[in-house]
Amino acid sequence: MFLCTALGCNIAFGYLNTCTLHGVNHEEWLVDVLTRIDTMAEDELYTLLPQHWKATKEKTLPNAA
Repeated sequence: MFLCTALGCNIAFGYLNTCTLHGVNHEEWLVDVLTRIDTMAEDELYTLLPQHWKATKEKTLPNAA
């Protein structure tokens, strides 16, 4: 898995820090991303980035916080 490399660790920490900056629960985000990434269209993948995920999730599920 890519996390075994220095680059992989930097990428993972970058996503975790981005989640923190945007008030996103990183565990919830990661589970959701890993669940949905294979079924999404390429032009929608940006919505899985932490900075877009929370707003997209709130639009999709109004009761999600």
